[in-house]
Amino acid sequence: MKKLDEIMELMADEMQDFQDGLLQMKKMTEELNTRSIPITTEVMEKQLKFFFQEQEKRDALIVEAITALNQKLKKAYILPKALGILVVTCLILLLVIIGYLILLVAQTF
Repeated sequence: MKKLDEIMELMADEMQDFQDGLLQMKKMTEELNTRSIPITTEVMEKQLKFFFQEQEKRDALIVEAITALNQKLKKAYILPKALGILVVTCLILLLVIIGYLILLVAQTF
């Protein structure tokens, strides 16, 4: 009988511990269900502002790059400068030679 009383006492203690664990689990479940992380408009506005600022920075960089390209294109030549100088030099040389030859012909008459 003594052993049966001990077993009943142990079972009563175990059942009490089990019941306490269930109550604690129920309490934690209720807390978890009531706790939520609401997404407020303030958070969304901050995220949108940050996104728009980043987008404006990218747009500014793109505009800067395009203006630099336009300036380079305005200064660009179809023919290289050296080729232009060479052609002009040849033309001047040819004019000098033609002028000299005309003077030689005019002196012989």
